[in-house]
Amino acid sequence: MEQKQSQKTDRFQLMAAPLQGYTLSDFRNAHRKSCGGADVYFTPFLRLEKGLVRKKELADLRRDLEVESRGITVPQLMVKSPEELAVFVETIRQENVLRESFHFPPFQWIDLNFGCPFPKMTEHGYGAGILAEEDCVKKLLCSLKKYPDFHFSVKMRAGMHCRDDWKKLVGFLIDADLELVVFHGRTGDQGYDGEADWTLCLDFAECYGGRVVYNGDIRTLEQVRFLREKIPHLCGIMAGRGLLANPLLFLEIRENGKRYLQERIQHLEQYTTYFLEEVSRRTDQVLPE
Repeated sequence: MEQKQSQKTDRFQLMAAPLQGYTLSDFRNAHRKSCGGADVYFTPFLRLEKGLVRKKELADLRRDLEVESRGITVPQLMVKSPEELAVFVETIRQENVLRESFHFPPFQWIDLNFGCPFPKMTEHGYGAGILAEEDCVKKLLCSLKKYPDFHFSVKMRAGMHCRDDWKKLVGFLIDADLELVVFHGRTGDQGYDGEADWTLCLDFAECYGGRVVYNGDIRTLEQVRFLREKIPHLCGIMAGRGLLANPLLFLEIRENGKRYLQERIQHLEQYTTYFLEEVSRRTDQVLPE
């Protein structure tokens, strides 16, 4: 097995959240080329169908093969058992063989979805639903050590029904030696209602002690400044809906807001052009099975 390279960095990272149906390769590739890019793009979740990873989602993952610009891509998995994880890992290993044939670096980082609030997932124990299943979390995280060729992270909510669910699980997260934890300050029951509570992330970060990324309602540079002040050990932020609404958000954060109107217009015009090109290419392209 190829030796994995550490993704850990002291640099504050800007991460693009996975939004099902929205942050597909069309968005990721256009954003990379025109808006400065994210440091990390998390894919919309991959899921199993009849024991195999869905072909549609694998096809979207493969379209990152043609991009050589900013931002690594991290496959996110909708998974709740070691047996399901084994299928995903083997599939991603096969995808890495394909990437090697295109002279692209392999996927070395995999994210586990403990945060999706949609009832069709949570009622079956997936996404945020797994947070109410302490034994499932423990078994799944314990199984990660079987795959030393991959780094793993977890994107999670504070809990499924209770804001304190994370307290029962934090020990398992620590023992798993994760790349990082992306923490969203809502419960699964909340969906996207109300405001994400940054104090929950602060409490989690202080207890967890490892690398934590804040997720939830990030829309402005001022919010990022506030969070970095209030959560001292934060290693990054993740934006989803805010990044779709303003594709230049990360560029503004990196440049501390120093961007003239005409430059912004040019970036957004480029983004629109590249996005339409990506959509056209996807609908015309036949990908290898």
